[in-house]
Amino acid sequence: MNTLPSELLEFIFEEFTESFDDDPKTLASCSLVSRAFCAAAQPLLFRSISLKRAEQTQRFATAVTNNCDHLALHVHNVEIWPPTYAGDFPPYDALARIELPNLVKLVLGAPDHCLLFGTNQRWNEFPIAMQNWILDVCNGKRTARIQTLRIECYLDIPPSILQTGPSLKNLTLIRTRFEPGKLRELSALASRDGDPAGANLCRPRLLGFSESQRDLLSLDAKIFSQIEEIIIDVKSDGLEDRRTTNDMLQASASTPRQVASILVNPFHLTFNSSALHDLGSLKNLTSLMFITERAFSSTHISAIANTLSTLQPGIPLKALGILLDGYSQLGDPYGRLKNIPFMAPLGVGDAIAWKKLDVSISSLAHSLRSTLSEVFIDFQVRLRLPDTFEGDEQQSQGWNEHCGEVREMFIAPVELLPQASKSEIFHFEFRVLKA
Repeated sequence: MNTLPSELLEFIFEEFTESFDDDPKTLASCSLVSRAFCAAAQPLLFRSISLKRAEQTQRFATAVTNNCDHLALHVHNVEIWPPTYAGDFPPYDALARIELPNLVKLVLGAPDHCLLFGTNQRWNEFPIAMQNWILDVCNGKRTARIQTLRIECYLDIPPSILQTGPSLKNLTLIRTRFEPGKLRELSALASRDGDPAGANLCRPRLLGFSESQRDLLSLDAKIFSQIEEIIIDVKSDGLEDRRTTNDMLQASASTPRQVASILVNPFHLTFNSSALHDLGSLKNLTSLMFITERAFSSTHISAIANTLSTLQPGIPLKALGILLDGYSQLGDPYGRLKNIPFMAPLGVGDAIAWKKLDVSISSLAHSLRSTLSEVFIDFQVRLRLPDTFEGDEQQSQGWNEHCGEVREMFIAPVELLPQASKSEIFHFEFRVLKA
């Protein structure tokens, strides 16, 4: 097994594990799989662990506890998700007794309903032993040194979780609230020169946050001092949330080189077409990306155009990317395919929005012509076949037919962006993907 290339081993393992959800076999149960292959596959099997159910947590804790001399060494990434079903209580106490010396990524995730409907988990839903385990891992009190931390939709998180020292490189906080009293206490300590609290406060290279994440502004500005990349989760169109985002950008103005805005817009929400953020404070920006998720409308296009107008002349911007994501279902009774703004027929509001974006991009390309070398716009439609389709042959036929219909409805770039499409630095791509 030592002579098998690691790339080939990983490919074989990934092919096998694709069927785990439908056919929960293990490598050891396959009579034709040698013990040597099972041993070689363990680092791949235990490298990334996602714990979503009590049964999963118990199996993982038992396996690592019984083989602590080697299995724990393979674990690099752990995702902990709240139980989906009432009464499904994960054995967190067993998990809290495990030492994972090579853990570098920790995710405290949220179920989809939290992200979609604005609900939250609470920190105190974890038992005390698990709370202490998470804090010890993040604070370097265990052998692990966390490099990536992501927390989604939690309330009353102790801000001391950010005292990771210099090891933390990537920090993402999505609609997460710190415990107010402890936040003020940590902020006061961190602002004192030479205080250990300030010295241990994380200084991430990548910062991801949702618009309402104002808590970070209460901490010492050192947390923004080394940020090179920012990812902003845009869901609300509230003035206060956008003001918070602008304050965050202002706090880290001199360091970020890459910014990405992810626009999340479920069908039942409206969206304001004013500028998403004020990017005027970013003096060293080299890469800017806008990404829509689930769906988008002409207001998103206008908002992107207005945001581009906030950029200052003379910045070293090299690349601008816009990914526009539409959604459709074969036989969709709601006609959502007709509402995708780059599909024919083009509505009046859509045409106005595209003209505004065309002017903004062309103006930007002219003012930054010495540095801007690529503008990429990716139009994609995600299609889903209805549940009534059965069998690969029927699905393939329906998919191919509908793809052809969709491609015929794409509007040519020269019609959407007549000025921008003339330049050699502009690249366009139309894609149809399976949802």
